[in-house]
Amino acid sequence: MKTLIHSLLSLCVLAGALSAASAAGDGAAQHALDTERALSGLLARLDEAGGEDPGTLRRLELRLRLHPELVDALPALLRADAVSDGTAASVLRKLEVVGTPRAQAALVRVAGDEGQSAMDRTRALVALGGLTEPTPETLAALGKVFRLRGTPAERDRSNTAVLSLGALGHRLARSGDTARAAAVRGELLRELAAGRDPLERAIVLKALGNLRDPSTAGAVQPLVVDESAVVRAAAAANLGRLGDRAAAPLLSARLVDEPRGIVRAALAGALEDLASDDPGVLELARRQLLAEEHDVARRRLAAYLVTHVDAVPRLRETLTALRVSDPSPAVRAELDAVLR
Repeated sequence: MKTLIHSLLSLCVLAGALSAASAAGDGAAQHALDTERALSGLLARLDEAGGEDPGTLRRLELRLRLHPELVDALPALLRADAVSDGTAASVLRKLEVVGTPRAQAALVRVAGDEGQSAMDRTRALVALGGLTEPTPETLAALGKVFRLRGTPAERDRSNTAVLSLGALGHRLARSGDTARAAAVRGELLRELAAGRDPLERAIVLKALGNLRDPSTAGAVQPLVVDESAVVRAAAAANLGRLGDRAAAPLLSARLVDEPRGIVRAALAGALEDLASDDPGVLELARRQLLAEEHDVARRRLAAYLVTHVDAVPRLRETLTALRVSDPSPAVRAELDAVLR
């Protein structure tokens, strides 16, 4: 394995070394080859440790920062299976941490290369979503991957790409880059409006949840009554993540009419996230808890209501009774933790 790593790195570094030699003498070429050997040794040690040795990972990060040209060799190493799966995962995470335009370009290459393993392509997309300063090229690449949804494998990568895009939009907004954050928001809202496949619309709703921009609530709220249960559930979860308590009355009212248990669970989870103390919302949730047949929905309703146990009449009485009588051990445990 170490010989293969060394050979591939040598091929990648050789062109740069020869160029350096012509410009600055043989010393520069020797320095480039010494740097390549050091990286080869680090990757071999990572392989021996299953890709998780903290000291070696710190040295790898330092080497990539001091010698950014080495970043260019890493996609070829992954493509050739020159390192173990654990080392490949660690290398991709380090490219995310380094985060330079060059490192981002390497991640984009891995994500878009059909010769890479499916796992490494997905890991690269996840790593792109963790960047602190994404380049315009990175954002464009994620959008391109999202729009490729032909095969099941492409749909999996598409889902990962759009979730990463939402996370980057949130990070851009927090860093004050409002223009690019707004561009991401606009792209996601356009995809939500144009999408016909329920699963695609649901994943865009999750990406909007990652974005955490309250201004998107107006586009999301009507979807809690969408004809697709998966879209309704994703819309409810999105509103919970946005954190705007003004959505709580809509969510609690929908609980009463929603026919699908899994969607009621999402609605109850959103109420739990919002932690609304509105008496009308709490009373509707209390009544639904008594009638609810879906275990997950009931547990989430209990988790929401127990934090407001004295906020409305009869709520403590209801929850105390259910602490003993509810058929679900999870619900009883949820109530017991607070009421005992």
